[in-house]
Amino acid sequence: MNFKRRDILKYAGATCLAATVKAAESSNPRLVHATYWSESLFTNRNLSEVLSTFSNGVTDFVTSRDIVLKAPDIVNVPTSVVEVCSNIAGTTRIILIVEQNEYPMVADFKLFNGAHSISTRVKLQSDSYSRFNVRTIVFANGMAYSAVKSVHWTVNDN
Repeated sequence: MNFKRRDILKYAGATCLAATVKAAESSNPRLVHATYWSESLFTNRNLSEVLSTFSNGVTDFVTSRDIVLKAPDIVNVPTSVVEVCSNIAGTTRIILIVEQNEYPMVADFKLFNGAHSISTRVKLQSDSYSRFNVRTIVFANGMAYSAVKSVHWTVNDN
């Protein structure tokens, strides 16, 4: 065979790329994907309607200590990072709601391959509220679980 230098480099590059892709696929990463955008959920201003969408009309969820909801106790800027870690086996979905926001639905995540936590930035919309309830709803094994964290907003006078 009479290979040119360019052909050898092209085949070597393609082989390395294929090996890298195969290695990435076999490492079985834990995946989290934001679900499709549901206009009716994210533009609904009625908290009880948003909550009843996930629970077939029931707005009380099973409160679980196996859900770790991390948010700052006090914020002085309108955005904050919220982390949710579910220690419930079989977690498939995590939803974030800020109850006092004009549009309470904040985020909706589907979890794959054993993923059990999310972290995202949420916006607290306030004209009159100084306290916000950040609620997470976790779906696992056909049940809906919930945890709530209260966040206090202070005005930054700097």
